[in-house]
Amino acid sequence: MPPSQQMRLLTSSETNEWYTPPAYTDAAREAMGSIELDPASNPVAQLWIKADRCFTAADNGLEQNWAAKTLYCNPPYGLINGRSGAGLFSAKLINEYEAGNIGQAILLVFATPGYSWFNDLMGYPMCFCRQRISFIPASSSPVTVSGAAKKGSVFVYFGSNTGRFKWAFSQFGPIAHFDVQR
Repeated sequence: MPPSQQMRLLTSSETNEWYTPPAYTDAAREAMGSIELDPASNPVAQLWIKADRCFTAADNGLEQNWAAKTLYCNPPYGLINGRSGAGLFSAKLINEYEAGNIGQAILLVFATPGYSWFNDLMGYPMCFCRQRISFIPASSSPVTVSGAAKKGSVFVYFGSNTGRFKWAFSQFGPIAHFDVQR
């Protein structure tokens, strides 16, 4: 796919499926020790994510049980029933984590302060990527990376091993932990 076509797709709502490149999912596995659950995935992405369990769009991960020791989530980009996919998946992750159903999790979303769903993430450790991520489009065959996304990304960590998260993700950008009252 030509770079200009990839960029149009990445900045449009034509597809919600953009896969995380292996370097980042490898870092998530290093930070947490494993990836037990990927609640927003696809069989192609599982070739390198290698979660013990995953949910696809057909499974509707938002309706599934997310109980897991470790979870990695790169939610759908775009709208789900008129609402932000990142916002819906972020809210479910926060609720599941705070209820004690998830031991550790790493969430990948665009760094978009000002949206209420993003502001809800601000109390957790974050890695702000120095460079825009070149996601892997669902339509690529063979699997290849696209042009860089138009927006910067952030990895958000949920768990008690912040040091290991910093160790695994500081290669991608600065780690911040904001003092936010809830």
